[in-house]
Amino acid sequence: MINPNPLVNANTLKVTQRVVLTGTPFRITADVTHGAVIVAYADLANATTTYTSVNASSGTVTPPLNTSSLLSVGLAVSSDGTNLYSAQRNQIEVKPNQ
Repeated sequence: MINPNPLVNANTLKVTQRVVLTGTPFRITADVTHGAVIVAYADLANATTTYTSVNASSGTVTPPLNTSSLLSVGLAVSSDGTNLYSAQRNQIEVKPNQ
């Protein structure tokens, strides 16, 4: 387990929530549509990635959303919030953001 990670209001620069992330979180991206952040967890043994969502208002962490067959060194959420884009070297994978 790592130390609590703060969610910060970008306008006031004040911490709004603290969230404890366990496992091996290694990428994070904003999911503006859902008011959340997506956290990518590495499974180094299998070279895969599992995603969870953290609600930016409450700090609630949801169970895994989806798993990528790639070790996501690149991560993004579609502008409408429906898809997660995962990239590794010359590959990209699109998974539903659910």
